[in-house]
Amino acid sequence: MAVAVVALLFFPSCAHRRPKAVPAGWSGAQVYDLPLPGPPPEETTPADALTPEAQEFKDALKDQILLRLASLLAPAEVAPPGVDPQPQRVTSGDLALIIAPIRAEKEDWNLWNDGSSRLFNDSRGYLWSVDIQVDQPVRWLARTSVLRVNARDSVFPAAASADECFRDLVLLAWWRLDQELGLDLQARLDAAGPFRENYLPEEIPAGSHRYVLFFPAPAVVLDPVAMELTLQFYAASGGNRTFTLLFE
Repeated sequence: MAVAVVALLFFPSCAHRRPKAVPAGWSGAQVYDLPLPGPPPEETTPADALTPEAQEFKDALKDQILLRLASLLAPAEVAPPGVDPQPQRVTSGDLALIIAPIRAEKEDWNLWNDGSSRLFNDSRGYLWSVDIQVDQPVRWLARTSVLRVNARDSVFPAAASADECFRDLVLLAWWRLDQELGLDLQARLDAAGPFRENYLPEEIPAGSHRYVLFFPAPAVVLDPVAMELTLQFYAASGGNRTFTLLFE
């Protein structure tokens, strides 16, 4: 039952479509809008037994969920953005930032024991390192911090918290499918502490800090040649401070 409910949440367009074949292994799977089979046939056997048709539906559904996870976690084979990756430094009063694009699949907190990404791969969006030096506490304003890719109207909001970066894993783990599908989602989330601790928080204390920041976006669709990053902060003395950095 849990698998069927998850299917409706993840794949609302699943009705009356046939599944694709499942590729062997996890290498480079890039699957986004995956078709699923139609509704399961009526069960006329006892609750603890499935008809052949119902079992076929269940197996196909598992395959599609595994493909979805592969698209989230397998090596994405996405080329780096075509922009200068060198860090940029900006200051406003006592607040100084050093910002640079980084690769999720290269970060220690995102490595997993089977060669996949622990939480998300490079296809899920754009990851940045953010070094902050400030003499007084400031507040990061997540809802007005955005990334523009290639064009002014191609705008992607920042993930306001670490868990927003891997919400699909959080949802699937909540349905407790690990045992049924032979997965390790809960173990991945249990090991997400270093990423959560290093994600840019809303309240930033005085001092020097190194954080990461993520912008969910279709990284495999876009071919970035210019990225404009806008970050906004609020300080009790000085009000809002807005930083805009152009990487090209």
